[in-house]
Amino acid sequence: MLFRRLAGRPAVAVPQPAHAWISGQLARAWGNQRFGAVTPREAVCLAAEQHDIGWLPWEAEPTRDPATGLPYSFTSLPRSVHAPLWARGVDIAEASLGRYVALLISLHGMGIYVRFGKSPPGSADAAAVEAYNASESRRQERLLASLAADPAWAEASRPEAVERNRALVLAWDLMSLIICHGLTDAREVAEVPDAHGLTTVTLTAIDGDPERIAVDPWPFSMPQLAVVCEGKVLPEGPFADDALMRSALLAAPRVEVRAVLTPR
Repeated sequence: MLFRRLAGRPAVAVPQPAHAWISGQLARAWGNQRFGAVTPREAVCLAAEQHDIGWLPWEAEPTRDPATGLPYSFTSLPRSVHAPLWARGVDIAEASLGRYVALLISLHGMGIYVRFGKSPPGSADAAAVEAYNASESRRQERLLASLAADPAWAEASRPEAVERNRALVLAWDLMSLIICHGLTDAREVAEVPDAHGLTTVTLTAIDGDPERIAVDPWPFSMPQLAVVCEGKVLPEGPFADDALMRSALLAAPRVEVRAVLTPR
């Protein structure tokens, strides 16, 4: 869960799978002469859309952050809880969505723990991340060997192809997070794959409006792109326990989180 907090507006709770849906919308619109094609298109787009699949059980029964009396955000949830969610999500992806999708989701999960820094040595969080990384490294080796031996997937499983697609899933994730949190200025997403290597994509709120965003350079196949997902008005807390908080969230009004993206 992430929180969209904008001045003069009610705070909005956006479930992680809803944010991931916007990642998928970005992925399916991606590609032009400057940025090249997404390939294998359907598998990579599905990985982008489902990269937070492990969050589904938690989002159905979110837990309360004692520091706020509100739901944990995805960045504040202890890694001792977070890492098993991710591992289960990759299990589900491998069982249901295919090897390549599972590989990209697994790689994306490992990257999260690199981006957000290490947990204190000896802590439960550090142990959970270490266990996740070890088990997912073994899974990735197994999936890559299986894909490389399959003529239908051999090309997509080459190291450079996997790395490009891993970086694309990350770029769409970061762009979606910027959109969902509510952009009011400018933000850069670095190391975005294009047709020739890596570039930086800048998102700028037009006149400070989080629902109108200029993107430079333009990476999409159409002249403008509208993206949308659903969130809930974040109830006023703090709540004394999980049950009260969950009831309030379930009854909260639903709102659309949307933005129209245009070239700068």
